[in-house]
Order: sequence, then C-alpha cells, then structure tokens
Amino acid sequence: MNNNIHVEVSTQAFASAVRQTSSSPTEIVIRLAKLGRTPYMSFVAKTVGRSGVEYQVEQQVVVKVLKPPDLKDLPELKIPTPDTIIALPKISDLCKVAERLKSLSDLITISASRNGGFRLGITTEHARVETEWRGLHSFHAPSTQVTQDGTPRPTSAFYEVTVKSRGLLRCLHANLGEVSMAYICEGSCVALYNFVGGNAQLSGIEDGSERTGSLATYLPAVNEDVDD
Repeated sequence: MNNNIHVEVSTQAFASAVRQTSSSPTEIVIRLAKLGRTPYMSFVAKTVGRSGVEYQVEQQVVVKVLKPPDLKDLPELKIPTPDTIIALPKISDLCKVAERLKSLSDLITISASRNGGFRLGITTEHARVETEWRGLHSFHAPSTQVTQDGTPRPTSAFYEVTVKSRGLLRCLHANLGEVSMAYICEGSCVALYNFVGGNAQLSGIEDGSERTGSLATYLPAVNEDVDD
C-alpha cells in the first residue's frame, strides 16, 4: 500500500518554521493536518528552558497536497556532468555578499575552481565587484579538460555560471543546515545542495556514512546577451 503523501510548500516558509523549532529541542513532531479546508504542516518542538521547565513551540506552514496526476508534471532535477563540485562557505556569509551584489546588479556570477576557490561577483558597465574564498573542499577529481592549445586545464581554473540575483538569494535564505555544496556546470547551470538532519558532516556526506536529507535547488544560467 502506498502511504506516501506529496506536498508543495514554500521553501522560505518551510525553512523559517524549521529554524524557529530547532533551537536545542528535545523532540520535534511533524504532522500533516487541516484547518478547515486548508492543509498545513505542523512542527511541534519540545524543549527545556533555563529554569528546567519543558515547553512547546509550534510553527504551521500552509501546504498544497499533490495528487498523483500532479506528480507526473513535476520535472526531475537533471543536470549535466558538473565541471566542479565544491563545499560552500558559511551560508550567512554568502547571503551578506549576495545581498550587496544584488544592490548593484540583477545578475550574479558564481564560479569555482577544482583547487578550492569560490567566487561571487558582478560585472556592469561601470564596475566589476568580486568576493573570493580560498581553501574550500573540492569533491572533484583533477581536471581532464584541455585548453584550446591542447594542454590540460589547470586545477586553478575557474568554471562560472551567471544566474539571477533574486533566485540565488531565495535559495540561500531557504538553506537550513551548515553543510552545502555547489555543482557548477559551466555556462549551463548551478545546482546547490543543502544537507539537513542529524549532525551533517562533510566527511560523512562524501563517503556516504552520514544519513541526511538534502534540499536541492537548480539555477539555470542566464545568457547576458539575450536575457536582460
């Protein structure tokens, strides 16, 4: 018997509810319920205050229950083979940088190298602004791509994708866990994965020993010559 229930939910509302109920809880209960004819997801967290008294915090998120025909129309997240996969810096730091860049341009270029470099930047008619992180963990084997003259592309080379600023910020603000990765497909798209559940650790995710869930966001590349 199929007992799966599929729902559509705002990622920002979902993220907010989880954050509000995940401050040192002793227990979190998630329920699907209805208020009148409106379905919602309830997050009830039990926690103990400084005085030792146990109390509950509840957050409700309105959802849309999907019927089997609706599921057939949902696209699967399929991306080309990534040019590089990299662990992201702290999401809070990325949000601050992306917010500043958004005030300068509707488009942000995301780029990463195979030796642990990551950049967020914008280029306009009047300015070029870029923030770079170094020493991040790369999950990709050494590059086998070659340059135009036939020499191997160095691991320090950056692969880049330009995306809409607002879409990137929506994704970053919806992130829940501390561990996130970016799959860069140069000129095509970037897929951002945020790992949640348990104590997600980079090493455990890489070798498959961590049991976690993930939130995936696909951001298509914007052709600056066509998409204004």
